[in-house]
Amino acid sequence: MPAFDVDVEKGIEPLMRPRLGVVRFEKWSRVEAEQQQVLDAAIERLCAAGAVVEELALAELDRTNWVAINTILASEGAAIFSDLVTRYPDRTSDHLKSLVTAGKAIAAPDYLAAKTQQERRRSALSAEMKGYDALLTLPAFGEAPRGLHYTGDAEYCAPWTFVGAPAVTLPTGFGKNGLPLGIQVVGDYRNDLRALRTAKWVEAVLAFDPGVPKIMA
Repeated sequence: MPAFDVDVEKGIEPLMRPRLGVVRFEKWSRVEAEQQQVLDAAIERLCAAGAVVEELALAELDRTNWVAINTILASEGAAIFSDLVTRYPDRTSDHLKSLVTAGKAIAAPDYLAAKTQQERRRSALSAEMKGYDALLTLPAFGEAPRGLHYTGDAEYCAPWTFVGAPAVTLPTGFGKNGLPLGIQVVGDYRNDLRALRTAKWVEAVLAFDPGVPKIMA
């Protein structure tokens, strides 16, 4: 990764009036109304502050390839955690054990094919982001779901994780149940500092004060 230094006293210097590509994806119609409104309100304020904001379609990433994502996840999970699961079966979760088992069953050619697709999509993103400082999108479809058994649909996060793009989620509002909503600032692969500088400016412009929300029972 390209190294960069940040003055601990001054912090990250914001990137003033960046050029942002808004990514909604075709799944936008499934997004909760409050989450849509949060993004649209943020776009309006960023434009008023001088940002250049343009709608951007990313066809390559709009079709989330769960096969490739899960192949890489399981294969690398098995390589990293196999020894841990073997040594501490009573201290590792059933989910992690299942991931390791699935990863061990994946053939090397399938893993290499998934990695090839990852690199191809990463290159495509770099080409499509040319001229933009960062992308502006959603982190999720809306508020977090009830309970601990499910963390929510990951389709707005998985594409960026797949290509290794730096992503920063900023809280910007609350949904109908009093749970937080946000926006996501995504940078190009290996361009973490520009993503952080852009997110710093966006955060300052939006100036969101979460206060203490009243969460409904």
